[in-house]
Amino acid sequence: MALGALSACAGAQPAFAQGAAEADAHCGALANLFLPDTRITLAQAIRPNPTYPVPGTERPQRGPVTVNVPFCRVAGTVSPAVQFEVWMPLGEWNGRFVGLGIGGFSGAIAYDQLAQMVANGYAVGSTDNGHQGSDPRFALKPDGTFNEQTVGDWAHRAMNEMTVKSKQVVAAFYGKGAHHSYFTGCSSGGHQALTQAQRYPDNYDGILAGATANFWTNLMAGQLAYGQATRVDPATNLEAPLNKLPAIHAAVVAACDAKDGVSDGVLENPLQCDFKPASMACKGADSASCLTPPQVTALEKIYADAKTTSGKKIFPGLAPGGELAWPSMSSGQVPFAENFYRYLVFQKPEWSFATMDMERDVAEAQRRIGHIVNSTNPDLTRFHRHGGKLIQYHGWNDPLISPYNSIDYYETVIAQASGARNRDAALKHTQANHRLFMIPGMQHCRGGDATDTFEGLKALESWVEKGIAPELIAATKVVDGKVARSRPLCPYPQVATYKGKGSTDDAASFACAVPRKQG
Repeated sequence: MALGALSACAGAQPAFAQGAAEADAHCGALANLFLPDTRITLAQAIRPNPTYPVPGTERPQRGPVTVNVPFCRVAGTVSPAVQFEVWMPLGEWNGRFVGLGIGGFSGAIAYDQLAQMVANGYAVGSTDNGHQGSDPRFALKPDGTFNEQTVGDWAHRAMNEMTVKSKQVVAAFYGKGAHHSYFTGCSSGGHQALTQAQRYPDNYDGILAGATANFWTNLMAGQLAYGQATRVDPATNLEAPLNKLPAIHAAVVAACDAKDGVSDGVLENPLQCDFKPASMACKGADSASCLTPPQVTALEKIYADAKTTSGKKIFPGLAPGGELAWPSMSSGQVPFAENFYRYLVFQKPEWSFATMDMERDVAEAQRRIGHIVNSTNPDLTRFHRHGGKLIQYHGWNDPLISPYNSIDYYETVIAQASGARNRDAALKHTQANHRLFMIPGMQHCRGGDATDTFEGLKALESWVEKGIAPELIAATKVVDGKVARSRPLCPYPQVATYKGKGSTDDAASFACAVPRKQG
């Protein structure tokens, strides 16, 4: 799991001094807890014997979500339709509350993560974001017009309501609130994470934000730019009738892999890569190992920023090195982004990305819903004022959300903090509370050719509670249950740099350093 955040904490204390019967009764009594605009729909003590299959979570092949520790399960609905659940250990509670982000248009409680977190001693909350299912038509009223309530719930309100109400339930159950509260999420969950820091800065002490979809209007346009580059004219298709992606990836690796000092099939720092698509131009007949002129142009567009006709940047392109995962963009994310513009922006089911005008349509999206769905504010002063710490992370091989977007946002935070300072001072000022970790080889939130397992939440807890800033985060690649590779994740702009000796699959052979400029 890319979040890599699930660890029991030493020093956990029993939740209750009284016996099981008293604790169970105290849990059941939460059914009568009064919370503003809220109806408690379930308050039940669960004591697995030996496991508890959570009702309603049955899934084909995988079976239901199961829990193997005793916990108090509370569910509620905040008016008009925000459903949430908070699970609290009946045994040892580590004193912390964690709020969970969820992805895409998803309207579902994150039962898997609830089960993992409560098993590791956390009180934990999740919400369905104010609607059920992942159909983008949640954004419409029955008459087909824009439903600002449901979109606002999805974009930010539901997470805030879940957080506030869950923490009140926790305090009522234990007789005291959590000593620290954390939020963790990736993709849309990463958007929700940054939204908490920007809109609701007092909710959490620490936030773990992965692959942040924080610039929705422009992110969706960037994904549709990929579609326009490869899916409108059949001559530009890189996957059919011949799949060119393996050859493109091999060419990128050949051109750039050794630049980081280690030839391992992974680009440690794609910012150093100078691969030119034209180098793959066919010299004769078309084949799977070369690119036709329209395909060269398409590939150049994918790596480049999406721009308006006047040259203004809309969203950054994809990084070199992640080409093998691009089919998930063309087959899944382009239709997803098209539905975003169809239903959330224009309320026109017939709208097509093939005729999208980047200049006009992106500006219209920003005007209509940017204030609801975008979270790009670089001023995190209020979040940091109470000691809030923020860790961002992003996989360099992410095929869905450009990793450059996380760098772009982080750079705006640095610039906002600069004032009269120089860049080095502004970076130091920013890193006192906010650090970004770029993860070589990792795809969208997890997976890929390199390390994708790490203790992000543990690093955040140490920073918030002990003042130990993450100078690096240990990461591993696990294959068949065994560690195949380890590397340090380094705070941007540093990268893991090979020391010149030792195994290149061992983190001890690397140190974090700012890369030398290529000249």
